[in-house]
Amino acid sequence: MKFLSSLRSKTLLKGRSGGGDLKTSNIDDNDIDTQSSFPPNPTFGYSQSLLTRLFSYVCPHSQDGSYNSCEDSQMDGGCMLCDMRDLAQCATVTRHWAPAAQSLLYQNVRLDSVHYCNREPDLVAGRRRSSFGSHAGSLRDPAKERLQLFARTVRERTPLADHVQTLKLPYMTRENAKADLARAVSVLHNLNYIDLPEGVFSNNPTSSVLLEELRVCCPNLRWMRYASGAEETFAALGLCDHWRRLEQLQLHHLAADTDTVSKVLSSLPALSAVEIKGLPYFDDSSFLSQVGSSRFPPVTKMHLYDLPTLTINGLASYLSEPRVRNTISSLTLSNTGIEISILHTVLALCPKLETLRVVQNVKRPFPLKSIPSLESPSLNTFHYEISTTNSSGYNASAPIDSYYSYLAKSVLSSSLPLLSELYALSERLPFLLSPGPGSRRTSAGVNELSELAENFTQRLNLYTKSVSELEWNLTVINPTSANHFRDYSPRTRPLSLANPLPLSPQWRDPARQSVVVGNGFGGYLTVPDQSGRPTSPGQKSLRKEPDAWMG
Repeated sequence: MKFLSSLRSKTLLKGRSGGGDLKTSNIDDNDIDTQSSFPPNPTFGYSQSLLTRLFSYVCPHSQDGSYNSCEDSQMDGGCMLCDMRDLAQCATVTRHWAPAAQSLLYQNVRLDSVHYCNREPDLVAGRRRSSFGSHAGSLRDPAKERLQLFARTVRERTPLADHVQTLKLPYMTRENAKADLARAVSVLHNLNYIDLPEGVFSNNPTSSVLLEELRVCCPNLRWMRYASGAEETFAALGLCDHWRRLEQLQLHHLAADTDTVSKVLSSLPALSAVEIKGLPYFDDSSFLSQVGSSRFPPVTKMHLYDLPTLTINGLASYLSEPRVRNTISSLTLSNTGIEISILHTVLALCPKLETLRVVQNVKRPFPLKSIPSLESPSLNTFHYEISTTNSSGYNASAPIDSYYSYLAKSVLSSSLPLLSELYALSERLPFLLSPGPGSRRTSAGVNELSELAENFTQRLNLYTKSVSELEWNLTVINPTSANHFRDYSPRTRPLSLANPLPLSPQWRDPARQSVVVGNGFGGYLTVPDQSGRPTSPGQKSLRKEPDAWMG
């Protein structure tokens, strides 16, 4: 204690004598002439809108105004916390920069828990060091501290709070700091989106204070989710005046009857996207028009998950309405009662559909009867993820092979002219879409394609994998030129084929499957390995190296 008191007295004496770098309390930072302290500002004549655009390159994630969670909105490249620090420094350099930088800094706030750069190891080591205010070896929670600092800032400075539109936090931060989050929300009156703890969606008593602050202080909220346990609050949404501007709504395992769902959704005039998952009472009657009941509203995006009682009868009745068929642009059908053989009917009822995702687990092969091809003049992205539960037996993949043959037939028939992104759970699909034996190489070194492959009118990015847990393999198919000749060289990632096409005996060794690469023509390219070149029968064999796979 004597050491601290003497240190404090020496510091005060040094400050009073005028020496050192300490500033007196009478000096205000705003009184400093920044033009004399720094070189002339070359952007002094720039407008605030132009400065805002320039600062957006300093902190790219400030442009992320999407309604995706912090985990689902990862930015490519850069470190979000470092970019936010650089933008904050721009807001303090000159008064001319401050308004544009501050409004951009607080517009889309993201409080990550870690740095996505090389600084994080050094920062973790610094947090482990002992200090006057913590025990040795204890770890701080930087994300929670950032939230507390943000809450204090917006509560003390109302103009900054009015700029905040989105607030994104890591999962553990929003689950463990509900009180700090409620204090911040109480002054964010222009908030459009916020990452919320799971208790808010299920009406958990531990999140009741936060939920009440959202209802009273955030009337402009544009995204919300209701889960099991929130049936009463969901029904009250259609009777209250809060959140009239909701644009996206998610209903997960909600035990609400079909009339309540239609009534609440029809009461939201700005609703454009709805996600319905696992509702036990949601069936065809939810879409069928009934006398005296509310009609399901038209939306731009509709995502339906785990609804086995929903069939084509109810969905076709909804899509055939003029107010819907010219509005919907994105549709998801995951594990519903709508069969794949009826999918062409869905596309025919959606002439403006741009994105379609179909996830289905099938047990029997595709029907042998004549089924019209999939046809759409506007479809751009297509997820065709068909799997089977039959994992035993020699022909375990036989049920789904017929479904992907039907897909290949539809793609090659030019009935999907704008298709540019195709996702499929089949590693054989690239070979079904590639030229067959009819292709040959001309004297000019250009591949002459068969008539079947000339139907591609634009570049197609084909993403394939065997099971949903693996990463996507990309195969690029480029369009043909005017004279029907092209250099067909798809950039295909290496594939580990568990069931390749018929190969010679030396290629059937399972140890060499990792070096089999498709060349786009139904054949394979050999990739040199570390085992050395093959030897002739009369040549002395080299010493065999240990297998690299065994470590």
